[in-house]
Amino acid sequence: RLLIPNPEGHYDFTIVSAMGVITEGKRGLELKDAFERIKKQRNVSTIRADTGTARSFEFNAAKIEDAIATANKLKKPYGMLGYSQGCANILTAESMLLSGSPIQRKMVANNKENGGLICRQLLFSAANGTMHGACSDAKVQRLIIMCEEFFKYQQGYFSRALTTSVLELLSNLMDSAPFQKFLGGAQSMLPEGCRAFWRESQHLPHVPTCTLRAVMEKHTTPESLEMISNLLTKQAGSPLHDSQVHVYDAVAYPMYILNRNGRVLKACSVGEGAIQRTHHWSPLSDEVEFVQTKHDMDRAIFECAKDRHIFPWVDVNVRFGFIKYTEKNDSSIAKQEKSTAQDTATDADIIE
Repeated sequence: RLLIPNPEGHYDFTIVSAMGVITEGKRGLELKDAFERIKKQRNVSTIRADTGTARSFEFNAAKIEDAIATANKLKKPYGMLGYSQGCANILTAESMLLSGSPIQRKMVANNKENGGLICRQLLFSAANGTMHGACSDAKVQRLIIMCEEFFKYQQGYFSRALTTSVLELLSNLMDSAPFQKFLGGAQSMLPEGCRAFWRESQHLPHVPTCTLRAVMEKHTTPESLEMISNLLTKQAGSPLHDSQVHVYDAVAYPMYILNRNGRVLKACSVGEGAIQRTHHWSPLSDEVEFVQTKHDMDRAIFECAKDRHIFPWVDVNVRFGFIKYTEKNDSSIAKQEKSTAQDTATDADIIE
């Protein structure tokens, strides 16, 4: 975080947030306290996109588009914040708007009327997929083959009526709406879905993007993530991950697709900060109370700093002029800077 604080005042800025693959959408509580603090200190409002659990890119992007439309009504510039799978969702929403109608393009264009998109923040980005998805894909295919061999042998021991009933039950299950929605959401974590996403995407070239990445250590690992963390270490062959995403994949640009849009996003990636000592669930608090153990509470594993997910991103964009102060604070800020300059000059005279 910047050691020199920004001058006091309110920012002319709004946050549009989209959370992970498991979320309650606009009723979610992720980073609730941090959002309340930045509202109180800097008058920065947060609009939560009503994304769904394990839903497709297109569904969640449409919900983010609705949140952006709400942000446009505030007549303020906005930044998009994504967490985990929400990073891919906000990038999809931006791509859909940028490649859409003139009205949709106007929603992301930086203009005085709507404000427009001026920065991005990606927390533990899963936009490049996760090793869990790739390995699960291979395991599921092997499981299907094993089940087919097993049931084909057992078929001779059961009646035709029972066999037909079981097949119809499985067919109805896989044709059901919840299962199809789950498959749509699962595509976002599989290599094929990620390749299609990055291949078709297009993004604005002037939007600075910050990322937050993490690596787990023994003393920062919740007990509920120990198994999945060890599983990812075994599958990826490296312990450099946050239990969900490998540290070298959690970046703001495609790692496995080379195209013009990838070069644009890589040029926008100007805020790859220091790798944090924490876990993938660090933005969560109330949502994970039911899985906290005495071990977690004794070590305050879920009580890590929440402000680091938001404040440094906003402050650094203010520092470099992407986010402005509100007009009513301009005069007070000028007076504060003038006073600081006079104090500095007085100190210099004393030294002389």
